[in-house]
Amino acid sequence: MTPVKYYKEAIARHLQGDVEDALGLYTKAVEQDPLFSEAYFCRGIARERNGDLRGAIQDWSRAIQITPHFPEAYVNRGQARREQGDPEGAIEDFNMALRLNPRCADAYFFRGAAFTDLGLPSEAISDYGKAILLDPEYTEAYLSRGFARRLLRDLDSAILDFTIAIRRDPLSPYAYAARGTTFLEKKRFREAFGDFARALEVAPQGWPQRARVRGLLEDLRNRMTVQSTGSR
Repeated sequence: MTPVKYYKEAIARHLQGDVEDALGLYTKAVEQDPLFSEAYFCRGIARERNGDLRGAIQDWSRAIQITPHFPEAYVNRGQARREQGDPEGAIEDFNMALRLNPRCADAYFFRGAAFTDLGLPSEAISDYGKAILLDPEYTEAYLSRGFARRLLRDLDSAILDFTIAIRRDPLSPYAYAARGTTFLEKKRFREAFGDFARALEVAPQGWPQRARVRGLLEDLRNRMTVQSTGSR
């Protein structure tokens, strides 16, 4: 088989969820053609899916070395660096991706996340806004901008962002929980209660925030029961 055939077969296996076979086929493609940057790029994605961030970064770095004008590789490597706890290095990669493609919404979004990691919510809000301008359907950008606005105590704007995120994805437990928490901070208890209840309704059974949200819901139920009793 030629490198291109190995690559195409690897893509097919990858899309089917057979990551291990895909990795082997990507490797055969780059062994036959060491300058096959797309194969390195896709093998990096497969390695990341397998939890091998170091290997993924190596593959994306090799893809960039072969094809310097490869904004997607910079975005992926930047996000992997962020996951490894290197937000500064991640921002460098996102900056390069944006130099190569100023209309890359993902680069703005992930750079915003890196700014959040560094405790720079204002910079994060700016980048999330740019991602939204480029892609008004970018639900995660509304959600993340809401979190950043909440850090700056701009609670009304945060609620607006969480509401838009819910409209975009009515089955997102994170958006309901985030808006509920913000309502709680504003002492809008009934609205908070409704959002926490809805978050539990739409969340999958193994949702990691289930216990926390259930506890908030019970606290609110008790608080509202006491208030109702006291008002009689």
